[in-house]
Amino acid sequence: MGDYPPDNPELLLKQLPKLRKIQEAYDHGPVSGSGIGELFKPLRRSLSFQWGDLVSFMRIMKANHPLHLQMLSFNLGEIPPHYEVPVHCILGENDNITPTALSKAYFDTIDAPLKTMAMIPAAGHNPMYERPEECTAALRAVRETLLRYYLGHTEKSL
Repeated sequence: MGDYPPDNPELLLKQLPKLRKIQEAYDHGPVSGSGIGELFKPLRRSLSFQWGDLVSFMRIMKANHPLHLQMLSFNLGEIPPHYEVPVHCILGENDNITPTALSKAYFDTIDAPLKTMAMIPAAGHNPMYERPEECTAALRAVRETLLRYYLGHTEKSL
């Protein structure tokens, strides 16, 4: 593959499918299952799923190509991690696209009035599809934390 990741985002997007094949062979791919097919399993079981949805997905990927290039050239480390609002991270334990070790390292640098992290077990990059119940529970916990935070913050202001 040569130097990875390449400096050119366009080249990186071209190399990603090859990287995913290597990951699938050695560490079960970018999600907790056997690759992108695992992402579509819960969608296919949905009563509202139609095969045309896959065509729509491919169109979305094509339309989002400029966004993907921007994301690949963006360096979060260049922006000071100081936030004036609460920060909540929900991570898949087995995320090989945004590795949890990197996410945790960045999370530790965040300066915010409140910050929480939830790790979804046995989930990859898309925990909302791979482990919907656990992801929903994590979102509910975030909501409860925010309610307690803002109610307490408002009472102190009065």
